[in-house]
Formats: sequence, C-alpha cells, structure tokens
Amino acid sequence: MLYVGVSIVVAALFCLQAGAISMTHNSLETTSSTLNKLIPEMEGISGNVKISTSPEEDLHPRVAANSAGDFAVVYELKLGTFSKVAPFAYSTNGGASWIEGAVWDSLDMYTGPSGIHEDCDIDYNSKIDAFAVCLTDPIGDGTAIVGSIWIEGDFSNIDTWADHYTALGYGPTIYDSCVMNFDRFMASTFISDQDDYGLTAAPCVNYMGYPEFDDEGVGTAGSYYFDGQSITDSMPADNMESANGGGDHMYVVMQTDEGSSSKITYKATSNAIEDLGITGGGPGGMDKYADMEVWPWQGYLVEGGGNVFVADPYVDASGNNVAIVYMTTDNIYGDWDIRCAYNDGVIPAEGEDYPWKTSVVAEGHPTDEVYPAVAVNGDTVTAAYISEGNLFIIKSEDRGATWGEPEQINEVDGTVVEEMKSVDMISSAVVWTDNRDGDKNIYFADMPAPMVTVQSVSGGFGVSAVVANVGSADATTDISWSIDLDGSVFVGAHTEGTIPPLAAGSSETIKAGFILGIGKATLTVTAGGAAQTAEVTVLGPFVLGL
Repeated sequence: MLYVGVSIVVAALFCLQAGAISMTHNSLETTSSTLNKLIPEMEGISGNVKISTSPEEDLHPRVAANSAGDFAVVYELKLGTFSKVAPFAYSTNGGASWIEGAVWDSLDMYTGPSGIHEDCDIDYNSKIDAFAVCLTDPIGDGTAIVGSIWIEGDFSNIDTWADHYTALGYGPTIYDSCVMNFDRFMASTFISDQDDYGLTAAPCVNYMGYPEFDDEGVGTAGSYYFDGQSITDSMPADNMESANGGGDHMYVVMQTDEGSSSKITYKATSNAIEDLGITGGGPGGMDKYADMEVWPWQGYLVEGGGNVFVADPYVDASGNNVAIVYMTTDNIYGDWDIRCAYNDGVIPAEGEDYPWKTSVVAEGHPTDEVYPAVAVNGDTVTAAYISEGNLFIIKSEDRGATWGEPEQINEVDGTVVEEMKSVDMISSAVVWTDNRDGDKNIYFADMPAPMVTVQSVSGGFGVSAVVANVGSADATTDISWSIDLDGSVFVGAHTEGTIPPLAAGSSETIKAGFILGIGKATLTVTAGGAAQTAEVTVLGPFVLGL
C-alpha cells in the first residue's frame, strides 16, 4: 500500500513533515476595467434574474450568502479556446441587482499562467465574516495551480482585496476544485496527477489559514495533502464536491469510472481545529484527521454494476444532517434518475461506517433527470436537477427520506444548459447556466425559505449569541438551540432550549446558564442546524477570547 500523503505547515497548527511542499502568496490581480459594473435590476425578484451580461460563454456558477443574507456568485467566463477568466459578482438587495466586483485573470506563480482560470467555488465563513474562494489554473505554464482567496463578507472594501495564496501541484493538471470552511481556515479540495508517485487523478486537499485583512502577516501559511489510495481506491477521481455544515464533520464526495464500472466515494473527517492539528495517529504515521488519504470515515457510498452507472455526486450538510445527491441509471429503462443518500443526523463513532439511507428524489421514464445539487438547512433538504432543458427544485422536510412535488424554476421553457456543474444552490437561492438569450449566461432565482444563522457570539460573564433568520420566509417551527463548552468546565457545560419560530429578518438572543470552569475549552453554539465554534478560555464564571 502507498502512503504518500504529504503536508506543510499551517501557521502554529499543523506540524512540518518531511517532504514538505513550498507555498507562496501573491497579490491578487484583477481586470480593473470591469470592477464595480452594475448589472441592471430585473423586474420581479421572485423570478429569474440575469447575473452575467457577456456575449461570451458564462459557465459553472457557484453561490454563497453571508450572515446578512447578501449573495455572492463566482463563475467562469470563456473568452476563447485557451482563455478563461473568473468573475465575481455580488448582490446586497436579495438578488434583485448585481455588481461585478472582480475578474480574476492571473494566478501567476513561478513559471507563469496558462490563460485559463476555472473550477471556481465559494463558501462563507460566518465566524470571521469572510468568503473563501478557490479556482484553478489547470495546466499553468508547465505547472498547475490552485488559488485560495479570502474576501471580506460585508463587501465594504470591495476594491481592497486580500492577497491570494497559491499551492503548487506536483502533476501537470489540477481540476475540480471546491472549497469549505472550518474555524479560521478554508479547505480547498481538488484533483491532480501526482507523477512522482505514479498517481493519476488523485484527490487532494489544501488547508489555508485566514489572513487578517489589516495584517498580512497572520495566517498566511498552508498545508497540502494528496491521497495515495492506501484505504479507499477512488482513482481516477472526477466530479469532486465538498461541504461542512458546522457539525462534527466535513465531507468530500467524488466519482470514479473505470471501464464499465462506476462508483461514488465519500470521505469525512473532524472539523475541529484541535483534531486537524494533531500530527500522526494514522496508518504509516500519516496525520489521522488532516490527511485525506487516511481520514477516519471513508468508503463507497454506492457502486454501479451491470447496466447501472452512478455519477455526479453533490454533498451538503447542516449541523450533523448530511445529504448526498447523485445520478444513477435505471437498469430497466436505461435513463438517468436522481437519488439521495442521507444519514438521518447520525454521526458514527471512529471505526464505524456512516449509516447511509437512500431515497428517490426524481425519476421519470424515459426522460433523464441529471446534474443534481443539494442544500441542507436543519431537517429541510432541497435538491435541484435538470430534465428536458428545465430546472426543477424539490424539497424534503425529513432530512431526505421523502420528497414533495418538483417545481420548475426557469421561466423560459427548455433553456437550462444540460451539463455538469451547470447548477449550484444554497437553501435560499439557486444559480444556473441558461441559453435563453442565444448564448450561455448565469441566472439567479431566490427560493423563499427561512435561513437560521448563529451570529454575534459573545462572552464575558457567561455566553450569549444572536440567532437570526436571514432567509426570505418565516420559520414555521420552534428552533432548538444549545450552547456547549468542551473542556475543564464544572458547571454549565451544556445549556439547551427552544425559541419560537423567527419571522424573516428577525432575531433573538440566547444565553447559557451559570458557567464555572478553568482553562481552555471549545465553545459550540448551535441553532436550527446552524453552528458556530470557537476556542475560548474559561476563568471561573467568565468566558474569554470571543
């Protein structure tokens, strides 16, 4: 078995190992002539809103929202056969109008860029109020690059961007990058050849610390691992996706096709910074929680066989509720259908497999249902898929066990582009590639839904936090919450309760009971499936470090 995962230091948290890969950071380069261009407001926010206006091809959109409910979208703009740039657009009025904030067109590093910048992804980190963005230069000038970028969450300094940080891949290509957040870090996952070890299309992960926007010297180091297939054989990997819903684990899924067989692999690890900072502990001395090769939970979610093929997985999580949607062929009719694997909120102990259950999201014969996406918010799971050129949304209120009736989202029939990564979603919005205008453009639609977030966690004498509904619809059920301190806390380590349903735009403050302890502790605040964690110091009844 090959043990070839390697790492480098993440500032003060991940230990330096032999065979470390060097990292660098460069100033972010943008196309200044395109900055802050207003994309006109479209009539009817409940309808379809056009984000991109270029006559060239706009592809593969990704969407995220901050704690205030503002939206950000990244996508690819194809200017020619060997030319792509990566625009970033944002909206502060619920998606009614959009501003183009930047166009990334250079990840120049070592040997120069190739002119292709693609595989964008975006995720929001509520703890530090920042968006994490990743994208790739897939072939470089002999060197492939994955770029990791932080953007301030309130867009107040939209022209003053944080530096971007780039990791050097060993192989000639990097692709399928995606990003998720934990604590003050982002984890960018991607696929790359590792020629030195004879690995083709191997899964990889790059951890990157958050740089203080007013202090470039903080958190600028990173750590990079790749999977040598010593536990789960997922090469050649394709269609990688990742998610961290603020629960105990973060997740990666990917597809593998070999000849006439296909399978979908899942991998999960702890998202606690104290676990990820532990060196060793895994097979061959590899880092048990940080090294994707030996993450404690991994295996095959589903395997095709005979006339059945599986493809295009997409994962999302909210707290400990996890849902994975994917395409599968029907062994009778041969068309593509959509399935969901869900865990019913159960997180297994180390050494145990995830207790995946499976449900049917969409199937219609002989039509194809393809290229799904999924968003999880508490017990509500919302899936999107394409069928006959139309985009459909369908909901489950029981974590993915049963599903309601699909609703068509695109207002012009048959205009949704049927291709991988054409659709992305969060619980309050969906974006997709649409050709109703005669070329490929990015469109947006809001999905009226409650969106519960944990905001403004504060300490001092005890702990309090603001729970807010930043969605566009009222919550309809009571919201369960808890405040937990894991450490040397003798009194008040756990407090829980419920608050009445929150109307859209409203909030309520929750408080822990009396706390007494001494020393370091991990604080976790959860509400309605959303969560915030922090490392704190408890001195008697006082909680410090927030």
